[in-house]
Amino acid sequence: DAQRAALRDRYGIADDATVVTFVGTFGQWHGVDVFARAIRDGAAWARRENVRYLLVGDGLTMPTVRSELEGLGDITTIAGLVPQSEAPLHLAASDILVSPHVPNVDGSPFFGSPTKLFEYMAAAKPIVASDLDQIGDVLRDDLAVLVRSGDPGDLLRGLKALVADPGRRARLAERSRQRVL
Repeated sequence: DAQRAALRDRYGIADDATVVTFVGTFGQWHGVDVFARAIRDGAAWARRENVRYLLVGDGLTMPTVRSELEGLGDITTIAGLVPQSEAPLHLAASDILVSPHVPNVDGSPFFGSPTKLFEYMAAAKPIVASDLDQIGDVLRDDLAVLVRSGDPGDLLRGLKALVADPGRRARLAERSRQRVL
């Protein structure tokens, strides 16, 4: 709890905020730009509901993400790259984790190792994720809130549903942790 509080303090995030986090590469298929659009679209709601966003990582789409989040520093923290050893602490300091992957732009089948999902599941945090091939396959059976890939509005809908229902968040977190173990 002390480490969790210290990490939130490092980023200026109040202890009573609901923290929604992405940890990973800001690559073309990771969908962080879609997440950023959802954040922008839901900024007024986030302020009302004391929701804060934490984006951890870097990569090709970082300029787009930064541009999309311009002026939203009161609700968004871009941590950038952190040492791998700190990733579990960032997950532990969060309340909801996001996996907003998108299809490949060339139309080829999406394929990715769901390592991020297993880390998210092991952290015992509820997940909002794209219902996209392996991601959806891993998280079916009511382990997460699955949303339409590439749809910022549906991603925001999923986030709103979890923010509004702490009991559901706890149930999803417990089920996903048990499944991954």
